Amino acid sequence: MSTKGEGQRPDSAPWYADGLRFGCTASGRCCSNHGEHAYVYLMEAEVRALAGALEMEEGEFREAHTREEEGWTLLEPQGSSCVFLGGTGQCGVYEARPVQCRTWPFWRENLTSPEAFEALVESICAGAGCGRLYSAEQVLNIADSTEAWYAGELDEFPASAQVGTAPEAFPPRMAPKGG
Repeated sequence: MSTKGEGQRPDSAPWYADGLRFGCTASGRCCSNHGEHAYVYLMEAEVRALAGALEMEEGEFREAHTREEEGWTLLEPQGSSCVFLGGTGQCGVYEARPVQCRTWPFWRENLTSPEAFEALVESICAGAGCGRLYSAEQVLNIADSTEAWYAGELDEFPASAQVGTAPEAFPPRMAPKGG
């Protein structure tokens, strides 16, 4: 994760001062690997939530769906996509999805410039530039909260810092691919 303050010019408003529009289209493209963006990082609370959503013991979930790398717990992909991505682009664990998924596309690295946002978000997702208007303050709150979560500074992730489609728009939970 990157450092606080990126995505904002010093002593001026961020490039997205008028806000950013985003509406999840449930294409699943954000849930597929894109170069260096191939990992979903999991904190302990997320491992517990995902294991619970799948009615698995934590150890069983870890063995089946994660790996450890450089001190992080990573969700193991299924090929080039998330193991929980359904065939129609819908998340099979939506209500328990990790913070990284709850806050996309408003990650610091995506907000460094309009060019970064275009390359890292708009090129992947048709929902960028459409849907709900998030104010610059909301975008920064989401990005700051995401950084604080992964730095271990939050016990719970705030509901106000989440992005996406209402869970009722997705089908009931399904078993992961290949398992």
